[in-house]
Amino acid sequence: MYLEIKNLSKTYGANKVLDNININLEKGKFLCLLGPSGSGKSTILHSIGGFIDHDGEIILDNENITNLEASQRKVSTVFQSLGLFSHMTVLDNVMYGLKFNQKSLNTNQKKDLAYQTIEMVGLKGYEKRKPTALSGGERQRVALARSLVVKPKLLLMDEPFSALDQKLREKMQLEIRKIHKDFDLTTIFVTHDQSEAFKMADEVIVLNQGKIIDKGPAQRVYNNPANKKTLDFIGQKNIIGNSYIRPEKVKISDKGEEFTIKDIIFMGSTIELFVENNYKQLKVLLLNDNFDKKVGDRIKLRYDMEYIE
Repeated sequence: MYLEIKNLSKTYGANKVLDNININLEKGKFLCLLGPSGSGKSTILHSIGGFIDHDGEIILDNENITNLEASQRKVSTVFQSLGLFSHMTVLDNVMYGLKFNQKSLNTNQKKDLAYQTIEMVGLKGYEKRKPTALSGGERQRVALARSLVVKPKLLLMDEPFSALDQKLREKMQLEIRKIHKDFDLTTIFVTHDQSEAFKMADEVIVLNQGKIIDKGPAQRVYNNPANKKTLDFIGQKNIIGNSYIRPEKVKISDKGEEFTIKDIIFMGSTIELFVENNYKQLKVLLLNDNFDKKVGDRIKLRYDMEYIE
């Protein structure tokens, strides 16, 4: 296994932030740590990066890096704040990443490597600009280039898109995914945004109160959550007793159960229906495809509840 995290724990006073975390990650995978604020996501990232002390072991590419300094780990981190130097140009910011990690290279070699990396993240021609002259997405790519220029064995990203507007955030999600593949990276990405995790990740780990409550391929975690805690956190759902159904899995059918439409919410590409009968209430998610019903109309729906422990 390329990355092994064994029995990782962290305590601040009486507060146990991480409780016996175990993670195995294959080379080339994109892992998202998903969970609410305070669940321990960033603490795991900072432990791997070497920024905080912790209990447990971290093994990367068959090397135990638990006691190594951050600069010795061959791990790069893109923080939420980005940490760019405002007085430096794009080129100088990217070259700064080589200051401690590539001491064997001379200045010209470092400059050539920085130029290559800047071009690969789509910023060719921006080398002499300073961060204040860049857009949010461009600054994001500078921070990424600074992390990539050292050719890390592992890339860590701590909610790097939180300050971006929705449109730019969606664009950067796709760009980071592409860069991950182009650079043949192994990446761990922290987010509390479920759609972001599912869009970007090969694998998802769901955290709650310092513990792993679910992990696996993104599609499995969403479609077949391991427990009620995961179900409560991830996605929309209708719950009846110990069973549930996702709103998008409820279908209109002439042979279905009859409901009355209580509310209709237009969402652009989709429509949310809130329906009820004498026995239950459901939320339904439909594509915006010439839906012609109105509040008060009756509608027949077919659905199969799934059991959750």
